[in-house]
Amino acid sequence: MYQNWDESSYPANETFCASIAKIDEQLRRQPLRWALSAADRVAYRTDWKPGKLAFYRSLILLGDTIGPPCFKLTPKGTNADIVEGRHRIYAFHEAGYDRVLVWCEPEVHQQLQTLIGV
Repeated sequence: MYQNWDESSYPANETFCASIAKIDEQLRRQPLRWALSAADRVAYRTDWKPGKLAFYRSLILLGDTIGPPCFKLTPKGTNADIVEGRHRIYAFHEAGYDRVLVWCEPEVHQQLQTLIGV
């Protein structure tokens, strides 16, 4: 998944392993932006790009390196929110993964790890 992972590429104070189920729990409140299942993406008319999803599926099948999705806290600081990387998470989920490496700013690392970390 992250074959070329090293501390210089993904510093420990900015990355952690997140549960896809916990990410889904945090983001499902926004069905126009997030729907983990393919059926829900169609039912809720979620904004997603099939070509982008196919691209990340192929990278996973090829065993290629994929950069981690980026997360932040919501304005109130109570929930996790995705900045970019939804299609990567969808692809990992569909490939059978239950966790994914995520990136965030160091100042919110601990709070996000508590909310969505494994």
